[in-house]
Amino acid sequence: MFKLVLFVLLGCPVLAWCSAKIPVLVRKAATCLALAPVVVAIVFLSGAVITRPRQLFLPALPLLLLLGTMISAGVYSMWPNEPPRRKRAIAAIFFVGPLLILFALAGIVSYARAGTVSGTVTFKGQPLPSGKVSIMSTAGVVCSGDIGPDGRYTVYRVPDGPVKIAIATYPPPPPGPVPTPAPKYSPIPRRYRDFDKSALTRTVTRGWQVQDIQLEP
Repeated sequence: MFKLVLFVLLGCPVLAWCSAKIPVLVRKAATCLALAPVVVAIVFLSGAVITRPRQLFLPALPLLLLLGTMISAGVYSMWPNEPPRRKRAIAAIFFVGPLLILFALAGIVSYARAGTVSGTVTFKGQPLPSGKVSIMSTAGVVCSGDIGPDGRYTVYRVPDGPVKIAIATYPPPPPGPVPTPAPKYSPIPRRYRDFDKSALTRTVTRGWQVQDIQLEP
């Protein structure tokens, strides 16, 4: 999917800018395809800001300005209405410049987040209803995430490379003066608490990935 978007954002503008022997209809279609991912990004980002304005308005504002600049500059530079060549070149810079900035930001964020590992933990073929998944890198960095009632877990910022996995479940605490709902408890063998004894190993890469974990008695 990423490669397709990258091809559309880079390949279609080149097709739209090559006016020699390119039919006008093809250039218009290339312009629309080049701008479509930008429009989708604006709609998605605007929807996120509407749902959480306090948290996202300030961080999203620069991105919306960049995307808006790309839309106006892209239409002016790519649409086959034959504007002055110099102005068209300047508009093309204002389309390509924000595009490069956004790709650079995406690369930085992806590098900073390292790997995001999610999946489902099962024991005896059934989802584990509670507990914690801990992942340890070869450098000794440990990242953890809770297991939900449906057995799903997510662990963020896991260093890439070979890792060891430990899983722990905890019995509910004794009842106190104020009753509180406790997650369902399912005991598992104690060996799974130890990184070296669990025999659970994986290889983590950068970005989002699914790593389901099956536990045995």
